Parts: sequence; C-alpha cells; structure tokens
Amino acid sequence: MENSGETEDAKPKKRARSALRPGPKERAAAQQAAKEEETAVAAAAAAAAKPSGGKRAKAPKAEKPAHEVFVANLPFEVTEERLRGLFGGEAGAGVLAIKWLEHKDSHKFKGSAFLSLATRELAEAAVALNGTDADGRPLRVDWAAGGSAAVYVGNLPKVVEVNELKAAFAEAVADSGSVLAVWGAKKGKRYVKFSSAAAAQAALAKDGDDFGGRPMRVLIWEQPALQ
Repeated sequence: MENSGETEDAKPKKRARSALRPGPKERAAAQQAAKEEETAVAAAAAAAAKPSGGKRAKAPKAEKPAHEVFVANLPFEVTEERLRGLFGGEAGAGVLAIKWLEHKDSHKFKGSAFLSLATRELAEAAVALNGTDADGRPLRVDWAAGGSAAVYVGNLPKVVEVNELKAAFAEAVADSGSVLAVWGAKKGKRYVKFSSAAAAQAALAKDGDDFGGRPMRVLIWEQPALQ
C-alpha cells in the first residue's frame, strides 16, 4: 500500500520565535515589572518629602506681635521723633512701628496712633503716661486691645440712634469681626460690643471721627461683664 501522506520529516515545522522578539507572556511580565518600578519610585519620593515621625509638616508659626498701645489726643503737629522720645526708652529705639490714624476723606491726622513697642515694660510705662500733658494736651494712652471685645464711645450727641452708631463702626471692623450690640443710656456715652478683640482694636481707628457733628472719643473698655 502506497503512503499517500508526507513523512514526518517532510511536514512543515513551526518557525522558532526570535529571541529578540518577546512573546505575550514576556511582554506582560515586562509591563508589570515597569509598573512596580514606577510605584516604588513614587513611594520613595513621597517618603523623602514626608517629615520624620510621620506627621504632616506644619507651617512656621508667625511671630507674636509687638506690645501695642493706642495713643490719642496727640498734638496735630506731633512728630515721630517726639513719640519716640515719649515712649521709646533710650534713644527711642523701643518704638518698633507707628501707625498714624487719618480721617478717611481728608487724610488729615486724627491726633491718634498705634505704637508697637519692643517690650512689655515699655508698653506698661506708656500706659502709665495716660493723662500726662504733651504740648498742652492730656494724652490718652491705653492698651491697643488686650482681651476686651468692647469699646467706650464718648463725646456723642445727646440723641444717638443705635443703628447709626453700629453702622459707623461696621466698616472699620469688617475685616476682623462685626458689631454685636450697643449699651448705655447716659447722654453722650455708649459702649459697643464686637465679635472679637481684634474688631475692638480696629474700632479704635474711629477715634476722632465725626458722628452727629462731634468727634467721637473711642477707648477699649475693660468691663468684665462684656468679656
């Protein structure tokens, strides 16, 4: 019987895969290895950026502000040298900064200012000068804010509309708080409570501003009942 088929040796053989061209399994393994390497690199970078102890890095704390006092009823021609001489200690170096307060519309000096002093002792000495004569005017010196969130407002008209007084302070304290309430029934005097001590400090900038045709007198009010 004749052999109708080809011999085993005559059958076509499969072409051997080139060693330079990886197959599907090799390609998948290579992709997985590359992915794992990327993950490892990312983890190493994150670990390097992370502070020791595993805690998130905190932003550096701002330095504590200098000891601030509020000075009012200053002579309108007062100079920086004069203020440094009064409050700055030896050679006036204790006065770190002066914020002169001006009328919003005219930009004229209001006769009041915030002083940043270098030490608590200088600030206490400054407050002790309250009532001292300076070029014929009794100075009004007080802590800029302390912990109080209220101010005393004096030299007001005999008739005061509460909403008008609130509105007078609202703009000045808008960046640091709000006006909560107004107390007092004595003629020409009121007490204004704010949402924060920072707002009360901002309200001091209204000292000397016109209200009902009279320049207001504004001071921090250290009334315990309003803390």
